[in-house]
Amino acid sequence: HLLMGYNVPFDLAILRREYTLAQLPPPIVQSLDLFQLVAGLDPDMEAFSLDRLADYWGVEIRGRHTALGDALVTAELYRLLLPRLESEGIETLGQLIALCQRAKGVLRRQKEAGW
Repeated sequence: HLLMGYNVPFDLAILRREYTLAQLPPPIVQSLDLFQLVAGLDPDMEAFSLDRLADYWGVEIRGRHTALGDALVTAELYRLLLPRLESEGIETLGQLIALCQRAKGVLRRQKEAGW
């Protein structure tokens, strides 16, 4: 399974905490973070919030800060990124994960936040 979202390390930290509180082992989840993807493609965008990315690409936000609303915006932004990813020769999950690793500033801030 693959979990994709915006600022996914935060969501995974919450899930790990809840599993721990329930005294259950947290699941091992492979994830893809749109925030890291965007910053990996364009480091100048690493300070962009989900709202700002949506505005930049003209994506209407409905139900911001709800699971469904944020998921729909994230999915649409990812769809809009696909041509750019293709033009960069990125075709596999491994290549997407490597691209995320190029987002050094985002990764550092997420780690500092404890995610």
